[in-house]
Amino acid sequence: FNLFFFLQGRKYITYQITILSPRLVLLQRPVFGRMLAFILSAPFFPIGKLLLGAELDTAHTHWPAVFGMVLVSTLFCTSYHLLAAIYITNPASINTFWARINGPMLSLGGLFIPLFVMQQFSAVFGRVIYLNPAIYITDGLRQAIIGGDQFLPLHVCLLVLTTASVACFVLSMIVFKKRLDHI
Repeated sequence: FNLFFFLQGRKYITYQITILSPRLVLLQRPVFGRMLAFILSAPFFPIGKLLLGAELDTAHTHWPAVFGMVLVSTLFCTSYHLLAAIYITNPASINTFWARINGPMLSLGGLFIPLFVMQQFSAVFGRVIYLNPAIYITDGLRQAIIGGDQFLPLHVCLLVLTTASVACFVLSMIVFKKRLDHI
């Protein structure tokens, strides 16, 4: 959120913008943020398997797909976080943003209830939930770890998350340009 606080008055990014293109200044945030998030989260499943042993059934786990999903998921999350940091206009609206955007996105993102259960509950809701990028993270990880027909195909999850990441980054550049009015 350093970029957010910069836009609120702290001018530490001004020097970076004088040396680099504002696009590069923005691009380095999701790229390096994704690398850090991936390094921190990639060992979660293998360590879980080591600690739980036979209690964690990984017979159908496709490990390259798990790491691919973690990589694309961290890219989406960092791009989304960048957009949020640029879009929020003051510190007081962070709570509103969490309550109105992030809270429902995470709660309805398949974290607690899988997509196929939501679709069984309501066909309309099951279709609308496809607009939530978080559902592709959870279903993609479930597909890579558990497998089966009840989860979204892995290639669909990867494609949607990559597209959403690019969309968030492009929107970040547009909003950043409007907020900063750089040349």
